[in-house]
Amino acid sequence: MTLLSSSLARCRAGRRDEFMALALEGMKLFERHGAHQTRLLEALTAGEQHGMFVLTNEFPTAEAYGTFVDELYRDAEMEAFLARITGVDSPLLIESRSLAVEIPLDHDRNATRGSIAEVYVARPLPGRFDSCRELAAGAFSFLAQHGASNCRLTQLRNAGSRTGSLVATWEFENMRARGMADDLWWTDSKGREVMEELSGSHAPMTPLSAGIYRDVHV
Repeated sequence: MTLLSSSLARCRAGRRDEFMALALEGMKLFERHGAHQTRLLEALTAGEQHGMFVLTNEFPTAEAYGTFVDELYRDAEMEAFLARITGVDSPLLIESRSLAVEIPLDHDRNATRGSIAEVYVARPLPGRFDSCRELAAGAFSFLAQHGASNCRLTQLRNAGSRTGSLVATWEFENMRARGMADDLWWTDSKGREVMEELSGSHAPMTPLSAGIYRDVHV
């Protein structure tokens, strides 16, 4: 059961270089204590989330995450790091932290990372969870045929008001590749099937937000 930890933060005006240096320091610290697939994403086109940074880590189990947290907060370096990122002179403002668990789907996932990630958040309707899984699997199959990779479905836990929401993510090599696939949602018959089910009166979920992010590669 893959567990994902995410922290959302905004960079204070004029302090991007300091922000990036702290983010890199934090990522190295997390990796040293057992975090995997650590990465930093920046929102490009995401409504009110524009300009938001998302730092993510992965763990193979909830127990592994718990062990990570226990060890991390016993490290004096972590205490010093927290003092800097939460102080009055910090170049960043942390807005939220959450956990998510990956939902297994019946599709072969190409785990290749892309420079562009698309994120779609929705709340499943009561009794329609399996339908949400089926819809995501169909969408991921379509996307994979048109250049997307690392298509994943997760469910938020410990995420405040969004706990229980589903998060679908997929990635592309660049924005051009993402645009080519996006053009096909309504021009390709398979793409239309997915969009009609998603936007129809019998859709199994209620959309909450969507956004395009780039991998910062700090």
